[in-house]
Amino acid sequence: KLASKPRWFRFTYSYACNLDCYHCYQREDAKISAKLPPAFIKQVPEYARTSQVVFPFGGEPFYFSPVIKFLEDHNTSLETRFYFITNATLLTERVYDILRRVPISCMAVSVDAANAESFEALRVRGRNAVWEQVINNLERLKELQSAKDFHFTLSMTLNSINALEIEQFVDLALSYNAEPLVTLVANPFQTYEFQRKYLTFTEEQFEEMQRQLKQSLIKVEERNFEDASLYLKQLGALLIQHQKYDN
Repeated sequence: KLASKPRWFRFTYSYACNLDCYHCYQREDAKISAKLPPAFIKQVPEYARTSQVVFPFGGEPFYFSPVIKFLEDHNTSLETRFYFITNATLLTERVYDILRRVPISCMAVSVDAANAESFEALRVRGRNAVWEQVINNLERLKELQSAKDFHFTLSMTLNSINALEIEQFVDLALSYNAEPLVTLVANPFQTYEFQRKYLTFTEEQFEEMQRQLKQSLIKVEERNFEDASLYLKQLGALLIQHQKYDN
């Protein structure tokens, strides 16, 4: 028996998403129309009332009207803070009204690219989203973070398409006062096709990635971004191992 109610509350209304990211382990689940039942959604405010952190997960959390309605109705006099992971393509004026109102612990934006070409190749594939939309929202989130002082991160999974964008991505994140988090993509279903398409690098790519990692490490350490520094060091070590054994 628990001595107290859980302090961290994470719920996933649905795995549906407005994007189709190349590496998402939930891609098949996203095709299923399953959602949490209305009876559970009615209980969400009660769980949130005693939680220190509430984490609306997805899919894309801002894709679902019941989640947005819950956030709009949240009692901001409580000590609850929110943790959001978003692709930053559905941040409407209604969502920004919510973000200005609710306490935020972390806003984690996942983009997987440093430019429009890679974004289109890795995340959209016919879906209704554009890179300029993401960039505009990063600027607005920068302003929001300055006013509310939450942890703001920007993440990218490294693969053979965006392999030479490490430093460009770090510069992009730092320009919005976001902590850049770069990791080597995982092969979600351990398929040969994925390995060949996204995790096979040339010798020239390996050399350039290590050069960019060194330059990026200097930049993040100047900003005292400890997690970003750790991620870059781990990525460098993983790339050496990948080059020897998995490429």
